[in-house]
Amino acid sequence: MPKPTISVILPVFNEAQFIEKTLQTLLKQKQDICDIEILVIDGMSTDGSYEIVRKIALQNSSVHSFQNTMRKTPFAFNIGLREAQGEYVAILGAHSEYNPDYLSVCLAELKTHGAVGCSGKLYSKPATQSLQAQISLWVLSHPFGVSGSSFRTQLEGYADTIPYPVFLKRVLLDLGGYDESFTRNQDNDMNYRIRQAGHKLYVTGKTSCVYYTRSSLRGLIDYAYGNGSWCAVSFRTEPKSLGLRHYIPALFLIAVICSTLSAIVGILLHLPVGILVLLLTPIWLHLLIGTVASIQIAYQKKALPALLLAPLFFAFHLTYGYGFLRQFAGIVLKMFTVSKTKIQTEL
Repeated sequence: MPKPTISVILPVFNEAQFIEKTLQTLLKQKQDICDIEILVIDGMSTDGSYEIVRKIALQNSSVHSFQNTMRKTPFAFNIGLREAQGEYVAILGAHSEYNPDYLSVCLAELKTHGAVGCSGKLYSKPATQSLQAQISLWVLSHPFGVSGSSFRTQLEGYADTIPYPVFLKRVLLDLGGYDESFTRNQDNDMNYRIRQAGHKLYVTGKTSCVYYTRSSLRGLIDYAYGNGSWCAVSFRTEPKSLGLRHYIPALFLIAVICSTLSAIVGILLHLPVGILVLLLTPIWLHLLIGTVASIQIAYQKKALPALLLAPLFFAFHLTYGYGFLRQFAGIVLKMFTVSKTKIQTEL
């Protein structure tokens, strides 16, 4: 019987630093149980990424390049779904490298476990050798930073969401493709709709890929804010697509604000120090847990700078929560304005 084809869908935007390495790891994929085509969807890159891809495509008939004039990731995914010739699609990232058996193992494990989507384990590495890149890696790869349910820390088995998966293409098409109203979180939304349709998702430990994290602390904070903001959008669209871990940073920020205001009032009222300390429990408790996590990382990695991670965990979670609450407040305000305008029009 002919081997099935996996169509790799690879969105790209300004990935000149990584795209050639990423494509080389995909071109070296084992094709013992499947054939592979690679569809690179470029979001109008300005750093030469598209030219690099075109050069590689001229040398390899399995690589095809397309341009995404809408420049958003879900548009790139849907372009790939329309162009894919394979029975299966792999939704991958250009900021990563893949084991030579990644696609074949994911396909085999998908069939073995009766799933429609399967991904390997994801391991993070720093984008550069700088201290800031290393710190970003530590924050994003520890359960206290991103929870034990994150795709960065999840264990082998059935899962709610999977990173860099191989999917049965028909299922994605039956669900109407990716929601193009998203800029982020389109993966969470799709994974949720797949589960709601009664299908299973699986993470295998038999293969893996490497993801390169942010190279600066500014990039880390921007990432936290953006994720929090788009989780609020997902909350408006479909709250059940999010897990408890997505709401905790916003709840933590609310607790920090309330405890800080309570402490200020307590100081004005000359309350005893013990009561003031109690009022600030959310802050010092977070810093305490962050310190324990920092010591653990410093011991495991044999890196003294990791001892300074507690305030970075704190800032990361607060920024994530701020992004969520600010976006949520904007959504509520917009809904209120629309409702008020509608009422005035009807009157």
